[in-house]
Amino acid sequence: MPKIVLVSDSHGNNEILKRIVHDVKADLYLHAGDSEASDKEIYPFISVRGNCDYFLYPNIRVISNFITKICIVHSNKLTQEQLIKLGQDNNCSIVVYGHTHIHSYEQIQGIHLINPGSITKARDGFYGYALLELEDDDIKVSFIKVK
Repeated sequence: MPKIVLVSDSHGNNEILKRIVHDVKADLYLHAGDSEASDKEIYPFISVRGNCDYFLYPNIRVISNFITKICIVHSNKLTQEQLIKLGQDNNCSIVVYGHTHIHSYEQIQGIHLINPGSITKARDGFYGYALLELEDDDIKVSFIKVK
């Protein structure tokens, strides 16, 4: 069962990212933007560009290493309907997004929308990340507080 760590909005706190990698052995680490760091500084996380990022990350990435495709975007200007359409247009059943600093998970029109929240500047009091586990058609999302 592949495990994927999902983070967003770390805003320069690379030490937390390193601790997550140390604590959670995953098959993939994805960052939904606003790392405010270079790809070398946040490795092994694969990131998209957030509104506070000045490095040359793509605005959207589609990950197709697994049984389902995952679309990742920061989404500072996208509505929920646009996120769903982004997933549909890219044949992705999962869309990971950030920007709001509020963790959430919902499934709408067959698209799993996951916002891991913020690991450094949570607006909902939950400082953490999401763990995505994929097995056949089963998609499991857990939210984990940072230590």
